[in-house]
Amino acid sequence: MRQRHCTCVVVLAALTWLTSACGCQTAWAGPGGDQGTARGNGGATLRLLTYNIHHARGMDKKLDVERIARVIRQAKADLVALQEVDQRTRRTGGLDEPAELARLTGMHVSYGKAMDFDGGAYGIAVLSRWPVEQAQTHRLPGQAGQEPRVALETQVRAGREGPSVSFFCTHWDHQLSADRLRQARRLAELSELAKGDLVVLAGDFNDPPASESVKHLLKTFQDAGAKERPMLSCPADKPTIQIDHILYRSDRKVRAVEATVLDEAVASDHRPVLAVLEVAPKSAPAASPGPNPSNARADGQFDRVTGCEHFAFLRARMSEGLGGPARQAAKSWHVSMCTGPDGAAYVLDAENCQVYRVAEGTVRLLAGDGIRGWRDGPADRARFDFGVGSYQDAAIACDDQGRIYVGEGLPGRLRRIARDERGRWQVTTLSGGGDKMPKRGQSIPAREMKFGCASRFALDTDGSVYFATYGGVYRVADAQGSLVASTEELAPQIGKSIHDWHVGGSHIADGWFYWMPGGGPNLYRLDIHTGQAERFAGVGKIVQGLDGPTLKETGFHTVFIVYTPDAKAMFTGGGDEGVIRKIQDGRAAHLQKDGTFLAGGRKTGWRLCSPLCVDSQGRLYTETGIYAWGGWVVRVSFAPADTQGQRSKP
Repeated sequence: MRQRHCTCVVVLAALTWLTSACGCQTAWAGPGGDQGTARGNGGATLRLLTYNIHHARGMDKKLDVERIARVIRQAKADLVALQEVDQRTRRTGGLDEPAELARLTGMHVSYGKAMDFDGGAYGIAVLSRWPVEQAQTHRLPGQAGQEPRVALETQVRAGREGPSVSFFCTHWDHQLSADRLRQARRLAELSELAKGDLVVLAGDFNDPPASESVKHLLKTFQDAGAKERPMLSCPADKPTIQIDHILYRSDRKVRAVEATVLDEAVASDHRPVLAVLEVAPKSAPAASPGPNPSNARADGQFDRVTGCEHFAFLRARMSEGLGGPARQAAKSWHVSMCTGPDGAAYVLDAENCQVYRVAEGTVRLLAGDGIRGWRDGPADRARFDFGVGSYQDAAIACDDQGRIYVGEGLPGRLRRIARDERGRWQVTTLSGGGDKMPKRGQSIPAREMKFGCASRFALDTDGSVYFATYGGVYRVADAQGSLVASTEELAPQIGKSIHDWHVGGSHIADGWFYWMPGGGPNLYRLDIHTGQAERFAGVGKIVQGLDGPTLKETGFHTVFIVYTPDAKAMFTGGGDEGVIRKIQDGRAAHLQKDGTFLAGGRKTGWRLCSPLCVDSQGRLYTETGIYAWGGWVVRVSFAPADTQGQRSKP
């Protein structure tokens, strides 16, 4: 297909793919083995090639796949991203170009179809020296009427001891700069899910280095050819533009050994671009992602509980609904979670309006039929409403009897999921859905209350529930709702108007109700018996990237607040910072491991609205990703010495 110019991207990332990916199209696996340039000890020298092959039709108008294969062989490439690749089209005589290139080069191949074309398919392909562990095709955004664009992601490992590599190939729009920027942003989002050793973006971006789309990627990536600019590659006979790029990012030390445009002016209308990257062994330390004061550490051991790195579905019918292996189950986006007294974890999927139960390595659908709405009754037929898009607001908690409570923020309802006398899971509405709120000294039926953005509820040990919402802090107990403290009463005490605020997080312990109005930067607490409130932690401004030695010197921007069972430590997390902090003995610390920040920033992918919960053993649970399609639920265990001490006092 002839175009003005076109784009292909290569992304290398170290992820261990755990299940089949939707949209994966693997055409043929060649005979290539585990040879290559891997050095051992986790290091490797990788030769990366991006090449728009123009369906193997050269500048001389001849169709010659062997000529393209010869260019690849001579480049001695380990990983190759190809664009404008035909599969069994009439214009190429029905030739399966991906399979033929794999045969001629002795490499493994994956193919990603962008669209049906000329009796066959038209798209992109990846050739790999090493076996392909997994492949997935991602659709990219674009205006209606434009040529469909995709990104092909393949997972390989560079030799037995080399880094794992996730390789993305893409072809961006050749007409609209606005579409290219959208496609760059989507690719950046996809690359954020890569948590491994190396991420490389390489290809024909249809945009020069100074374009908004490329500059967007360069915010987090290095340009392998930055020292060699301009690297002109199109048109092949007399190159005048640089639209083929190779970018990289890694937590390891990576050196761009070589970047060059190969001297091939005939085989295609683009010249191939080669980059050689030297990746250090895993033991080599990378640069610190941010300030790391020795007095602000909270070390922990991390392990994955459930989740995969891409979108999948639960396929197996289990005793309590659809289910399957926990590490092969993908969540949707905007989740919350909790743990029960039996050690099970419960994950709330706000996008799909469902609740899952994770236990003994298996995840099962517990409640919700996947249709947005409001319906009580048998759990598998119940319906939930957590809002739409960015207005979703949801929370989940479990009491010591194993009953699950779900908060719907915008409808303002509190629902309970519990077993009936016959052991069947049932959903019941406890409060909300009405049109009134109680005043001081007044009690009204809880189901007549009208909450707003009230999902961040807190369960007390006596079975009562506390909400911080518009109008003040409210209590629901025995099907009745009452006012604990109004906004008018609280504002003078905490020095902040809370008439219109979205509650970032809340928790209750030892007669204190903790909450964070508007997501921060201060954490407040309210004596539920006296109605007196005070600032518990924070400085009135958000402190980015650096924790203070005391609570009063630390700024917060958080969405979730949880306590350990012994009330000796508190965790806050979520928010725009994406930082999880541990509060203990009057001090606040970033959650770290071996002196490295593990919560917040690209290193873990923990982002806005990553929920928190703590189980009966004091282990912290959180999820990875900012509205990630896929993602992990991660458990953090702490050494006994790490939680010694007394509960901090103001």
